[in-house]
Amino acid sequence: MAVSSDLVTASKGVVVVSKGIVTVSKGVVAVSKGIVAVSKGVVAVSKGLVTASKGVVVASKGIVAATMPLFLSQTTSEKHFLPLNFRAYPLEPKPIRLVSKLRMLLLVTHAIAAAWLLFPVPILMSALFSPLTLRSLTLKNRLVVSPMCQYSATGGFANDWHLVHLGSRAVGGAGLIIQEATAVSAEGRISPEDLGIWRDEHVEFLKRITDFIKAQGCVPGIQLAHAGRKASTYALWRGHGTVPVGEGGWAVVGPTDQRFAPNYPQPTGLDAAGIAKVKADFVAATHRALAAGYEVIEIHAAHGYLFHQFLSPLSNTRTDAYGGSWENRARLLLEVTADLRAVLPETLPLLVRLSATDWTEGGWTAADSVRLAGRLKDLGVDLIDTSTGGNVPKASIPVGPGYQVGFAEQIKREAGIATGAVGLITTAAQAEEIVAAGRADLVLLAREELRSPYFPLDAARELGVDVAWPPQYERAKN
Repeated sequence: MAVSSDLVTASKGVVVVSKGIVTVSKGVVAVSKGIVAVSKGVVAVSKGLVTASKGVVVASKGIVAATMPLFLSQTTSEKHFLPLNFRAYPLEPKPIRLVSKLRMLLLVTHAIAAAWLLFPVPILMSALFSPLTLRSLTLKNRLVVSPMCQYSATGGFANDWHLVHLGSRAVGGAGLIIQEATAVSAEGRISPEDLGIWRDEHVEFLKRITDFIKAQGCVPGIQLAHAGRKASTYALWRGHGTVPVGEGGWAVVGPTDQRFAPNYPQPTGLDAAGIAKVKADFVAATHRALAAGYEVIEIHAAHGYLFHQFLSPLSNTRTDAYGGSWENRARLLLEVTADLRAVLPETLPLLVRLSATDWTEGGWTAADSVRLAGRLKDLGVDLIDTSTGGNVPKASIPVGPGYQVGFAEQIKREAGIATGAVGLITTAAQAEEIVAAGRADLVLLAREELRSPYFPLDAARELGVDVAWPPQYERAKN
């Protein structure tokens, strides 16, 4: 790396290289009017916003900060990545002082690089592609396929669609796949076409799925669910509202007899026996999930389904031990969580998906979620999968890129528990920033994974991370 002192000037917060270049191994960095271009990767700096494929550079208000710049050395055919943690320096209108600082940085760079050539150890530079360990289970990266209903089962049984759908995303490089909301009872399905795990016979085909996922170096997870008052409704493309009993529908239950919406089924409020059945169904489903080979269990307590219905004062107006106060409304979820943690081996993690807010005045709030997350952590929950909404029809939700990430960040910070962020996360740079900035520990992709099953492999290439591809696809890697 060489910089001549007469080629660098600083004026008004801009570094200008007019007659020379800074060469880093095979890459070339050219700086001109606040724009930084790197061969085999582009860093764009504009109004303080940055995207980078190899390291992150921020230029804003006269400050150049390299939060994770890289010195790339080349030895034979092997690349070694050396992270250098540079300070942020103000760009002063005094070329001599700037050049002096650059010379110091170059001396340090050369010294470390020389040592690196003697003892080269590859280091993963991307936070998104760093491993995460939950209990004794290690995910190879932080990208998760979010549970997404496929409405393609018959009698709760998985089939070839589910094998190909989930299997292709394992091939695509995800670290964890959480299978769609899988009903713990027939009456707990959202639609007649939902996956189920209420019968022992469901396990056999599910085991085929988990075996294939594991063979790709991915971890199989399952979301256990009960739809409550939002059960017995049509699959997305088949219609809206209640499926009549004569067309395959069924009687539904909830905290009370309050409907979700006028076109939804009329529920029956759960009595003591009904609550006991729900708890037993989740325990039995967990045993079956373990037999089927799932290594992560997630309790679905979001999106207006049964546990969320109990949590929110807007849907839970009971006056017994499961309604009224915050403690009472949280009781059912906390009891089920304790039951499942007792069933699961200590080596395997337990996740809970929460809707962090109802987005409606008088409903469940972010503060409630922080409080609940702390209680769940005490019961042995390892991560909160943080979503929002779903319990109030026509709630006003400010949908936009990453609109739910702030809730994951708040829960992580205030409850001291790992979190996953989900919701309109669509690019590698966006996902990288979420993890690198410590806003969440996992990034869950939903619709983007429907569009791009190989998103993780593409994201790795975009971020300059060398990850293993399936050997069958290796010829297309470069």
